[in-house]
Amino acid sequence: MPGFCIFVRMKKSFPFILPALFLLFLPSCKKYEDGPLFSLRSKKARVSNVWKVDYYSENDVDKTQQYNNLYQQNQLVIEKSGAYLIHYLYQGNLDYTESGNWKFNDNKTAIIFYRTTPGTDTSDLRILRLKENELWLLDGDSVRKEYRLVPF
Repeated sequence: MPGFCIFVRMKKSFPFILPALFLLFLPSCKKYEDGPLFSLRSKKARVSNVWKVDYYSENDVDKTQQYNNLYQQNQLVIEKSGAYLIHYLYQGNLDYTESGNWKFNDNKTAIIFYRTTPGTDTSDLRILRLKENELWLLDGDSVRKEYRLVPF
């Protein structure tokens, strides 16, 4: 009977072993520096939204107030179709609108924006966090610009 008791204990503990192993190896699967660890929504579904800048920093110095004073009513519209639109009032009176297309880079660690109006340009922003209600982006080499966006 001792063998039977061990089998019963293993059978009872098995449901707890699998989740423990899952949690042990899950952190190595983390795609973005600041998360999330796991999401049921696709990356495209999470990034598609109307966003506004909630926090902005340059070289880890908070400059949110200065940013919001310059770029009032700022919003970034990212559509599932692959289109994007940026709109803001510069210093409260100059109306600026930019549009184009976007896509993820090959490993989905950055968003590439292809501006078509006004003019043409391409910019890559590294994704630090991508949640349904948070999008953190990093831009720049010599000046490290971090944008933390929330739904508008």
